[in-house]
Amino acid sequence: ANIEQTKRDIAVNLEAQRDATAMRDKEHAEYSADRTESEQCSGALEAAVKVLTGAGEKKGAFLETMREAQILSVVAGVRGVVTRPAATRAMAAADRQLLDRFLQHPEDFMGSRAG
Repeated sequence: ANIEQTKRDIAVNLEAQRDATAMRDKEHAEYSADRTESEQCSGALEAAVKVLTGAGEKKGAFLETMREAQILSVVAGVRGVVTRPAATRAMAAADRQLLDRFLQHPEDFMGSRAG
């Protein structure tokens, strides 16, 4: 009887180990996805800051056109990122308002209209 109980205990223990491993694997996959998403959000926001830095400075028509193209490219990239929960959690309300304004009216951040 003691041997049978030990066998049942071992079986229960092995099942618990399988369950725990499955749970850890699932949580790790979720963490990895969240981490990747957060890194993408950070990268997009850093690109937006880089493009917006110095927006509106007069450097000639060609550079102005290049700056506008960069800004529009950033708008497209950032729009896809800011809908993610990780991006929303990482931003202060004032920053989010400025970013929303930028996404809705990027032309306000270009050339002589910036400010």
